Amino acid sequence: MMISIKYGSHLPVLTKLVNMTDGPILELGIGLYSTPFLHYACLPTKRKLVSYDDSQSWIRYFRD
Repeated sequence: MMISIKYGSHLPVLTKLVNMTDGPILELGIGLYSTPFLHYACLPTKRKLVSYDDSQSWIRYFRD
């Protein structure tokens, strides 16, 4: 697993999209920025978040 702080520029767009919708969220590709953001964005309204990835190391890292 490669982790870099060079990424995350998609968060403003992701934030806007999350705020424009109200249903469950499907995340295709777990990431260091998007996954924690989506998790905490969904908590207050108990919105369902399902994250998928084909990398077992990313899945293990974020499982809990």
